[in-house]
Amino acid sequence: MTDLPKVKTSTTLHFLLKRINLLVKLPLTLLLLWVLYRQLFSEGQWLSLLRAMESRWQWPALWPLALALAMVPLNLGLETFKFRLLTRQFLPTGFRVLFKSVLGGMAVAIVTPNRIGEYAGRVLFLKKKYGWQAVVATVVGSLSQLLVILALGLAGTLAYHAGWLEENGVSGSLLLFFGSGLVALLLVFYYHVDLLLPILRRIPLGKTYRKILARLSFLKQYTVLQLSTILGVAAGRYLTYCTQYVLLLWFFGLGVDYPSAMAAVAMIFLLQASIPLPPLASLIARGEFAIMAFGDAGPNATASVMSATFLLFFVNVALPSLAGLFLIWFTNIRETLGIRFRR
Repeated sequence: MTDLPKVKTSTTLHFLLKRINLLVKLPLTLLLLWVLYRQLFSEGQWLSLLRAMESRWQWPALWPLALALAMVPLNLGLETFKFRLLTRQFLPTGFRVLFKSVLGGMAVAIVTPNRIGEYAGRVLFLKKKYGWQAVVATVVGSLSQLLVILALGLAGTLAYHAGWLEENGVSGSLLLFFGSGLVALLLVFYYHVDLLLPILRRIPLGKTYRKILARLSFLKQYTVLQLSTILGVAAGRYLTYCTQYVLLLWFFGLGVDYPSAMAAVAMIFLLQASIPLPPLASLIARGEFAIMAFGDAGPNATASVMSATFLLFFVNVALPSLAGLFLIWFTNIRETLGIRFRR
């Protein structure tokens, strides 16, 4: 810890900085628990979910649930592996630490709009000198995931509404044209993300800013093969998540074939990604989009869709976020920020 900078502070600031761990962790805990309560319990969703599960609690109907739950570690593992591929140029850290970092990022992301808090949550588990690199690497990873959501979401939307698009050729052509154009533009940016460095260097923000930019030179080291591998891992995680959704829909009795269900789920995630939503609205919005996609799939389609949506959120987001919050309580935030006091 001798490399941490020492700071001379006023009495009040000293008092606050000495207790920064509690000042960050306690509000985060309360906010996360409140968000989860509002998402899962405030409107009786949890009781409805338990009733729906109770009616399906017999072995012939349990295998989709068992398989969906078994895929949760795969989902998290793929995200950690992607983070490892993004940071191995500069971060000498093992898979376990990166896995904790991913969970911590989820804990903070769930309480911030568009998951922007994920960047801060991840660096809490890393050494201070790697913070900015890790944030930028996470941005590149988020871009790869967004590309997959847009590309496969566009393909799913076109496949799911093929008949409607044939009757409305202009609308279908416009969707294909603008969607493909956006994906192509993002692909060019993704494979040339290092071109940001010359642009950022033109911004005169002082010596500290230049030091931060110097640490981002690792962006030049990403090869086409590495970026393509990262994109492939992002696609694998996306397909895992979509498959979990389909399995849960089957568990709750929705009779829809796998290709059609995957196309509809891809459309749902595309719609959700296209609209910036606050944390409390994202789950409800996904449920509404799912009802729009599957509402005609059977007499109990709405109940099945909402149950699957909430259970997917619970196992893939709520539980990992709680695990991340637990791990955050055992981190030293003051150490992460590099704060040390003069005696």
